[in-house]
Amino acid sequence: MHHFGAFFRGEAFPFHTMELSVIDHDILPGIEALLSSADLPAKTSVEVRRIGTSDEMVGLIIDRIVIGEKTMTYTLPWLRTRECLPPSKAGDCIVALNGAGQPELLLRLTRVKNMLFGEMTEQDIAEEGKPLRSLEKWQPLHIEVWNEKLAPHKLTVSDSMPVTAEYFKVLSRA
Repeated sequence: MHHFGAFFRGEAFPFHTMELSVIDHDILPGIEALLSSADLPAKTSVEVRRIGTSDEMVGLIIDRIVIGEKTMTYTLPWLRTRECLPPSKAGDCIVALNGAGQPELLLRLTRVKNMLFGEMTEQDIAEEGKPLRSLEKWQPLHIEVWNEKLAPHKLTVSDSMPVTAEYFKVLSRA
C-alpha cells in the first residue's frame, strides 16, 4: 500500500508520502473526474493510493475490487501519523490508482475497524480477495510489505502494532 497523498475535494493540500514529495499533477484531472462523477459533498476527505506492491499486483487487486470480491483494505496508524494523515473514518474516500499510476476507482469507506496485528482473525480478513482470506497467506505478505514501509521509521510489524481495516464500496470507475 502506497499513500500518495490526501486532500479535500476542491481544495488541494500538500501531498505527503514516504516516497514522493509531490503528486504527479497530470493525474489531477482524472481524480477530479472520479470525484465529480460521484457528486460528493464539499470537504469530503479523499486519499490517493496505489493498493499493491507491483503493477501486476495492483491490476489484480483492482480487478477483485471491481467484481466485488475484495471490499476492504488496511492502513497503519503508525504510518498515517508519520505522513501527517488523519485517522481513516467512514465516509472518507480513496482514489485507487492503477498499475500505471492513473486514477481507476473511487472508493468510499463504509466503516473502519481498529485492532492490533496480533489479535487479527480470519473474520477480520474475510472481505479480502479470495487468495488472501486465510491468515497463513495473508500475514506473511503483509508482514513483508509493511516491514518495508515501516523500516525508514525504524519500526517493524509486531503483535502490538495497530492496524485499521477499511471496508469500502465502489462509487465510480474511470
